[in-house]
Amino acid sequence: MTSHVLTAKTLLVNLNDIKILHIPDCKNWKLNSALIPGLLSELNSKETLCEPMIDYNSIGALVNDLMESKQISVKFFIVPDWPCSDWYKPLHEHIMAEAIQLPDKEDTFIVQTSTHTYPVGKFAWSHWLFELR
Repeated sequence: MTSHVLTAKTLLVNLNDIKILHIPDCKNWKLNSALIPGLLSELNSKETLCEPMIDYNSIGALVNDLMESKQISVKFFIVPDWPCSDWYKPLHEHIMAEAIQLPDKEDTFIVQTSTHTYPVGKFAWSHWLFELR
């Protein structure tokens, strides 16, 4: 096996191709409950219920709290696949958790109002369900 470092190439990027990441407001999102039993099974979780934290603006603070061994009430949380985020590398290098990739379906996340439930839609990135162990 050879290292990718030995074959690293310079990547030229046109500034017109760079897109601004607009973090979605996901306060009202829920993980589709029909997916939860299968996801927990794939995680080999001992839990039977799962209501994960879905708040992309708070992931950095959550990762900092975990790295400082602070007591937190979150057992499950959703992480978008954003390698450029400042919390991404510490999360994957220092946090003891199991993770599973969520399906890329329009109804993976839903929003419920008092009168209606509707799917959030598909995304340009993957999402992962993390369980702290």
